[in-house]
Amino acid sequence: MLFCNKSNIAAVITAVLQQYNDIELNSNEWIESAYMPTPTIIEAAQALYRNHSVEDIARNDAKAVNLQQTAEAVNEIIEVSKQKHTKAICFITGVPGAGKTLAGLNIANERHNFAEEEHAVFLSGNKPLVDVLREALIRDESSRKNISKQEATKKVLPFIQMIHHFRDAEIMTQDPPNEKVVIFDEAQRAWTQEKLAEFMKRKKV
Repeated sequence: MLFCNKSNIAAVITAVLQQYNDIELNSNEWIESAYMPTPTIIEAAQALYRNHSVEDIARNDAKAVNLQQTAEAVNEIIEVSKQKHTKAICFITGVPGAGKTLAGLNIANERHNFAEEEHAVFLSGNKPLVDVLREALIRDESSRKNISKQEATKKVLPFIQMIHHFRDAEIMTQDPPNEKVVIFDEAQRAWTQEKLAEFMKRKKV
């Protein structure tokens, strides 16, 4: 594991390049390789909701391996928390396109277990994303199971929610939420306690 900041980042990059400069890259092999695009987040969400694995979705490339390892690590933490009756928080980081949202959807889908009262939920502050994912899952569920969109909606809505609506509902009660596993998408955009308190005061006026 490497650590760097603005003072030594150049030295770290140089050291890494010196360590791996003996690896020969075959440009022709890369150019002639098969085109295997990652599916859109909508296609991935539909596949996960049909209980496909991330290996099926990501076609067994490096991303699939990383996603599966991430899911296994988080699931292990969840199981330990359940056994010890404790709380845990996990952070999944990565560059844009690394698969953070897909990882969150995958974990939420795996833990969306009503029989064991886990009630996992995927929360996002990105309204267009929530709207599109919900509609895609509702249509897919309705079509595959030959049920009405209204019936499909009842199943999908608890799975993917707007974080603001989830927050507003929970601050109105002292009871703990039904959801035992909560996935926050793009948590880096979350407000501080002070900022949230200021917003809620303005909202009540």
